[in-house]
Amino acid sequence: MEKICRHYCTGCALCVSVCPCNAISMVSDAEGFWKPQVDASCCIDCGLCQKYCPGNTDVPIAAAADCGQKFFAAWNKNRKIRDASSSGGVFSALAEAVLKSHGAVFGVRFDREYGAKFDFCENLEDLPPFRGSKYVQCYAGGVYPEVKKILDSGRKVLFSGSPCQVAALRSYLKKDFDNLFCVDIICHGVPSPQVFLRYLREQEKSSGSKITDMKFRDKSTGWDCFGTEISYADGRKNWSFAQQNPYMAGFLHDIFIGMHCHNCRYTSLRRTGDLTIADFWGYIPTLRHPFYWHGVSQVIVNSLRGTELLSMAERDLCLISKKKSEASQTEHSLARPFAPDPHRQEFFADFNAGIPFMDIMQKYFPTASDAGRFCLYRRVVRRAKNLVPANLKAAAKKFLGKHRRG
Repeated sequence: MEKICRHYCTGCALCVSVCPCNAISMVSDAEGFWKPQVDASCCIDCGLCQKYCPGNTDVPIAAAADCGQKFFAAWNKNRKIRDASSSGGVFSALAEAVLKSHGAVFGVRFDREYGAKFDFCENLEDLPPFRGSKYVQCYAGGVYPEVKKILDSGRKVLFSGSPCQVAALRSYLKKDFDNLFCVDIICHGVPSPQVFLRYLREQEKSSGSKITDMKFRDKSTGWDCFGTEISYADGRKNWSFAQQNPYMAGFLHDIFIGMHCHNCRYTSLRRTGDLTIADFWGYIPTLRHPFYWHGVSQVIVNSLRGTELLSMAERDLCLISKKKSEASQTEHSLARPFAPDPHRQEFFADFNAGIPFMDIMQKYFPTASDAGRFCLYRRVVRRAKNLVPANLKAAAKKFLGKHRRG
């Protein structure tokens, strides 16, 4: 285990699943992230953890050469599902297609204490908890053998996760399965679970009521200007623009993202999933499809199996073919990792000193409360610009260019 590159350890927990002696467990490190810990008294130095670790091996790439990558703007035709999703509701359409074929869907949901964990569902009724973004590192212990068990039975499996989690699954399986469909998400990075937990506990203490639901991406004000909503057991709801929410402000400014995310090996178009999904922030609406503010997903098809999966869900999706340049130009995480906030080390020093989360955030982001007004301004400007059809924009640009030269 000591030979495993900690620099790239994502906390995927693959080493826990491959250890024949149960010598490895996942524990919180000094910053609250899931990391492996070895019981030296049980370890037999077999080297399997080192052999399987995605951080020590080449990045497993979906076979893009067999089809060539294709790019789409997409959204779910079901308005309720689209509104309940973080972006366009593509994951739900893919998951429903697999479940209707008697398959299983693996993804991330919250447990009762709002810890994020990998789990799976086998029917449509159990799908909603897997929908929507969870901006926190999840616990993945035990998920890989569970996937293999269902694959070996011959049933279809949809596995949805970050690129490093898909890489971990492929490393565990060590062979290709025709009944496995992997979907990776273009990832900003994962925050510390312990930071998230302290934030929630402080919210419960200040409100005097237990949290019953949390939506990181509530779109009641639009996909392009989403908010964060916390629901409490006494019926109250606390809503704020995402940039105003202290936890979301820290996430978006990368102050408590894992260092392995800042050293990410998966920030390119060389994807681990058969499909890649994300927000399509660069989407330009057309007269035929003007209502982008309900959410638009970007879909990248990386393999023939990705083509097969997308065709299974095609009847439930609106798909618009896009050029590679249109799809990738606004996605920072397709080019390089996000850099850590310059105060990251100071943040964790304060956090480990026991300073309340809200006090720490006030120290580093005292103007977060002003972000809501900026968000509204940006939303008005963006929507006003997008009301003008693309062909008219191009014509106006050409006309102005001629007059400037004249």
